[in-house]
Amino acid sequence: MAKAENCFNLVGDGDDVDVIRTTEKVFGIGISSAEASRCETFGQFFEVVSSKLNTTGAPTRGCPTALAFFRVRATLRHLGHTQRLTPQTDMRKVFNAYGSERLQRDLSRELDLSLPGLELRPASMAVLIIVLAPGAAAAIWLWSWQPLLPGLALPAALALVMPRQLPHHFATLGSYARHCSIWTYGKLARASGRARPQDIWDTLFILIRDTAPSDFKGPVKYDTRFFAQR
Repeated sequence: MAKAENCFNLVGDGDDVDVIRTTEKVFGIGISSAEASRCETFGQFFEVVSSKLNTTGAPTRGCPTALAFFRVRATLRHLGHTQRLTPQTDMRKVFNAYGSERLQRDLSRELDLSLPGLELRPASMAVLIIVLAPGAAAAIWLWSWQPLLPGLALPAALALVMPRQLPHHFATLGSYARHCSIWTYGKLARASGRARPQDIWDTLFILIRDTAPSDFKGPVKYDTRFFAQR
């Protein structure tokens, strides 16, 4: 089927179920099968999610993103970081100084938030490619994937112990806190006393984009469909 404009073009082989489950987890809500079946557009889905959250009145403890920032900052202080922390603080330097894996474990233990994961450093990726190269070359030469199998164990073991770093797109404390806010939004919204409609809209778009195999880039509209009309 040809792809439709203004549509996420979900396939329907379980990606829609993944979106529902992720939404329930992120917002801390339940969505019934009847509610989900009525959501043909992004706007309808937004209304279902918004109806389950308090979107009226003023936040009593700051917005969810601000709460995430303050919690991360307070935890870093508790863990011994004494330098000034602002939204522009380079978190890569903080992780490198503290020890990336160690800080990730400590933050996971101290914070009840969904944290960005770490990734292998470029140098580590280069080493893995070099280790994999002989097996890959043999597989191509012999037109068989079997020579590649023995060479997979070592790279897999190396990947587990190689140093990791914070991804570039979470380089600042502000972007780091923003990720925490998005993927733990329901919990933080309840702590703040109010969920902001624009935050709900933005969070829904991000989790759909990152959960379902869609090449939709937006801008997302109220009538943006999940599936192409047959």
